[in-house]
Amino acid sequence: MLAVCLMTFTGPLPAREPLVPVPRPQASPPPTSSHAHRLIPGDEVEIRIQALPDLERLYQLRSDGGLYHPLAGEIPAAGRTLEELRQLLEKRLARELKNPNVQVGLRSMARQDVTVLGEVAKPGKYEVLPGASVLDVLAMAGGNTPNADLSTAVLMRGGQSQTVSLAPPDPAATEVPQTLVEPGDILYLLAGTQISVLGDVASPGVYALPRTACDPWRALHAAGGPKPGAALNRVVLQRASLPAPVVLDMSRPDTPMPEEARVLQQGDSLRIPERQVVLLGGVSQAGPLTLETGENVLDVIMRAGVSDPKTLNDVTIIRAEDVRAGRQKTERHDLTPYIKKGDTSVLVPVHDGDVVYVPAPAQKGRFNLLNLLFLGRALFGYP
Repeated sequence: MLAVCLMTFTGPLPAREPLVPVPRPQASPPPTSSHAHRLIPGDEVEIRIQALPDLERLYQLRSDGGLYHPLAGEIPAAGRTLEELRQLLEKRLARELKNPNVQVGLRSMARQDVTVLGEVAKPGKYEVLPGASVLDVLAMAGGNTPNADLSTAVLMRGGQSQTVSLAPPDPAATEVPQTLVEPGDILYLLAGTQISVLGDVASPGVYALPRTACDPWRALHAAGGPKPGAALNRVVLQRASLPAPVVLDMSRPDTPMPEEARVLQQGDSLRIPERQVVLLGGVSQAGPLTLETGENVLDVIMRAGVSDPKTLNDVTIIRAEDVRAGRQKTERHDLTPYIKKGDTSVLVPVHDGDVVYVPAPAQKGRFNLLNLLFLGRALFGYP
């Protein structure tokens, strides 16, 4: 029970000792006045009848919300303001007394226990005063854990439950609705959907996403977004229940997502690869090579280290777009006009997922086209 102290009386008061206001914790915003407070079980009121000072005494609302007055009888007090209770008492007492003068004051407020469970720093019961909100009790519990889903907390009251949002309010909002708690409430913070975001993003890691908005875009945003060199057209979704990884095109927001990727599931992993090309044949460093912005075919060949410049007269490129479309198509380019005459028209651009083949000096014949297509599919996950 909170410290006993009288707040305010309704009706005219006789001269008495000064009354001390009820102290309130900072986390619980007080009602506008004691007159606005609606009585609850456990509240203690003082009833004074001017004509019968000997009857002056304190009354505590029982668990059913009622109190018994020796003259007025059984009074259903819970849910009434002090003024409403005063009017009811005067109506009852008018049967026995002529012009009864009744004053009603709030001596102390009931202790209100609210339980906070789930993804909070300090689960347990917390004592609050009327006017406390769900955000107040969350602060009392030390705040949420990083795994909490603030958009779908559950508030249980009287055997029923409702979903409330504890997410930070929109800074542009002029009014932020508050959900107030009541005695016996249980606030439960659910865990969000745990998603791993790896690869070429600003902050790789595991993130708890809201259950109501758990999609690849939200996961990418949670990880700080892609880096400039990210290959968003071939993001890989891995899920234990799927027979194979799913390649997603996230290069444009309006690109339709496969059905299995529209809502991510607990334990899913998104891998955002770097933009790469594959160099094969007569180069010193064969294999995937990170693609820098604006690079052309000769740029990537020189970075991979060409074995013999004479072989640059017959460079083969297999475009990723052809592999994705199932087209068995190649491009053949002679880069020697640039080396001999500075002709830049032969320096064609290369794109993410392209395969570049430079003939080896001692190799007879060309690399098998089907082998190149197979490598493109295997290395970049194209169908």
